[in-house]
Amino acid sequence: MLHHSYAKILSLSLLFILSGCGKRFEKWGKETFKQADEVKVNTPIEVARKNVKTLRLYDEFATLGIFDVMWLSDDVRRAYVMLYTTKQGLDAPTSQSLERRELAINDHLISFYVLAYQPYEPKLQLLGNTESNWSIYLKIGDKKYPTSSIKVVDISPEYRAFFGKRFNRYQTPYQVSFDAHEIDGTALIKDATTEFTLCISTTQKMGELSWPIRRTPAKLQAGLK
Repeated sequence: MLHHSYAKILSLSLLFILSGCGKRFEKWGKETFKQADEVKVNTPIEVARKNVKTLRLYDEFATLGIFDVMWLSDDVRRAYVMLYTTKQGLDAPTSQSLERRELAINDHLISFYVLAYQPYEPKLQLLGNTESNWSIYLKIGDKKYPTSSIKVVDISPEYRAFFGKRFNRYQTPYQVSFDAHEIDGTALIKDATTEFTLCISTTQKMGELSWPIRRTPAKLQAGLK
């Protein structure tokens, strides 16, 4: 009986000591490995991700290409500004100035970020380049438009956050742009336009991604002037 009593006392003592050590260890861990606070800006990320689409192209079971595409719409550019200014700690006037500059780009260009994974020939070059395996063009209604520029880019952390898990090191990131107006100055996206389509094509295979046009009242008023 005496032996059992000592065993119980020893067990309770160890439990008390270990519980104290656990609290001290937890405190040390918190002080040594300071955890980052979460930035609560989920809304712009959620808005931007509505403009991200994925195209997977196969030849039977063989992967020809995987393209994650983000249309840099007005909503996406606003979301970028919100995320960027929050990260940088910029004030409201600076944020508004940056937003105006970002939105002004869309007056001249229709732009996309394209994350391209192509197993055999990872190239996405200018339309008409004979060495390019893939070509991209824009389709609005029954009209097709070539790119004005395609270039490999480093995508900023804000846009990488918009892509989320789609962004990885196996892809090549491109910025693809189209002139927003025809030669005579007519806008490609008119008041009556409800959607446009981005076509990605080889000589034998192709795929399409379409985006609906969402207009704010301010955008409609500007378009009617």
